[in-house]
Amino acid sequence: MGFGSSSLDFELRAYVANVEYRLQTRHLLNKAIDQAFRKAGIEIAFPQHDLHIRTIDQAIPVVGKENKDVSTRTGAAYPAEASGPQR
Repeated sequence: MGFGSSSLDFELRAYVANVEYRLQTRHLLNKAIDQAFRKAGIEIAFPQHDLHIRTIDQAIPVVGKENKDVSTRTGAAYPAEASGPQR
């Protein structure tokens, strides 16, 4: 057992009589662990990171599904638009 960046890391070892069954056994063990966690109401948290951009020195092209033309934006936090980029 060890500590990850946002987890407790455990190691499970199992004996497999034939190496041909290694991947299938690993899959079945992972599936059984996942099902047991779900049944017990245990959720696995995935790390989330926030990215804060302070300034942008160069133009960045913005392409939207609705808007086919490409526009560019520069500066920090779109100063011309109080509510942020339009979608």
